[in-house]
Amino acid sequence: MKSYETKTISKISVARGQLKTAIELYFQESEPVAVHALAANAQAILSDLYRKRGLISPIENCIAKLVKTEKQDEVRKAIKGPKNYIKHANKDPDEYYEFRPAQAQFVIWEACEMYKTLTKETPKWAMIYWLWFYMHHQDVLTHPTGKQLMQQAYSLYRPEEGRAGFYKNVSAAYDIVAPEFPNILTT
Repeated sequence: MKSYETKTISKISVARGQLKTAIELYFQESEPVAVHALAANAQAILSDLYRKRGLISPIENCIAKLVKTEKQDEVRKAIKGPKNYIKHANKDPDEYYEFRPAQAQFVIWEACEMYKTLTKETPKWAMIYWLWFYMHHQDVLTHPTGKQLMQQAYSLYRPEEGRAGFYKNVSAAYDIVAPEFPNILTT
């Protein structure tokens, strides 16, 4: 039997890889169900790690801190909606689902929050995603510093370049302003 190379992985490294890939695919405007599935898998691993450490639900903390009261239930539904449909076929093998690609945005947002809390790391790809998220969800944000930073990010956004252009432009500017990002977005 042929021997294959092995790689030692951890739960957090698996979640990181899935989340980073989901974000990259999101900005490439790739297959939205695949983006959602990767993000939801990462979110599930990170949720389990959270519970094992006795931490309170990160999405509830984020919702309370960042989302207007009248929009909180809408955000919760967007996060939980399609996860089980995508993951399983044992209960509803012939059923259809009205998938909303925008739902992945909230799953990615939560997973980024959990990853940062668990690892104390704020990767470049997460910071760029947070900026995009804040720019496009002003209607639900109450976080004043997030709004301020989001407004600055508009100068790097060219709608005609789409998400890929935003990722490229912000990525290029990131190293110049990176030291300011972690505290501005998450305080």
